[in-house]
Amino acid sequence: YYSEDTLKYIIQHEWYHFRHKDLWIRFFINVLCCVMWWNPFIYLLRNEVNQTFELRSDFRVTRGLTREEQLEYFDKIQQILIDESERQKAASDEFSVGLLNTYTVSEMIQRMDVAMDYKGKNTLPKQVFFAGMMLFLLFLSYCFVIQPYGAPPEDDEYWSEAIVFTPENSYLV
Repeated sequence: YYSEDTLKYIIQHEWYHFRHKDLWIRFFINVLCCVMWWNPFIYLLRNEVNQTFELRSDFRVTRGLTREEQLEYFDKIQQILIDESERQKAASDEFSVGLLNTYTVSEMIQRMDVAMDYKGKNTLPKQVFFAGMMLFLLFLSYCFVIQPYGAPPEDDEYWSEAIVFTPENSYLV
C-alpha cells in the first residue's frame, strides 16, 4: 500500500519512539491522569509530552537529511494523513488511526518548523530548570483546597437540635 520510502520513514519514526521508551512514559502519564483526574495541569502535561515526543522523533528522522528529503518526509506524512482520513470516513468507527484524531493543523506545522529549522541544542541546566519547575507546580497544586465557605446558622433553635461537637467527631481548620 505504501511505497518503500514511506515505509522507511514510518519505521524510522516509530523506531525512535520505541528506542526512547515513549510508550512507557505515555502510559505513566495516563496513570497520573487517572490518579490526579482533578488537576487540569496534568492533562496539559499529557498533551505537551505527546507533541514533544513527535517533535523529537521527527527531528531524529530528518536530522541527517537534505532540505529536499525533509520536505519529502513531511509530504509523505501529509499524504498518509489524507489517505487514512479518507479510509476512516469510508470504514466504520472500529478502526481509527491515532494520528488523525490527535493533531491539529497548527501542531503539524509546528512539527515541520521545528524539525526543519532546529539549530539549538538542549543543555542540562535547561532540562533541570524545567523539570524543577514542573515538580514545583505539581507541589503547588496540592497546596490549595477549593471549598465553598458557608457561615453557620445563627438561630438558637438550630443549635439546640444540632450535633454536639467534640474532639472525636470534629477537627479544627
